[in-house]
Amino acid sequence: MILASQGIGLCPSDTVNEDIQKNRLKVLLQEYEAYEYGVYAVYPHNRHLAAKVRTFIDFLIRWFED
Repeated sequence: MILASQGIGLCPSDTVNEDIQKNRLKVLLQEYEAYEYGVYAVYPHNRHLAAKVRTFIDFLIRWFED
């Protein structure tokens, strides 16, 4: 709808960066941040955690720290 000039939208920047760069979209509120995203690893705490799962969780923690 926003690409069809039918209004404004709130979009994650990584999904519209190309459209912004090619001047198909214009950023209206550059300094406004609507909400912060979170990533959660959910697993049963009452069981033994497999080493590959622990390794993957540690990888995610390092990846998203930035």
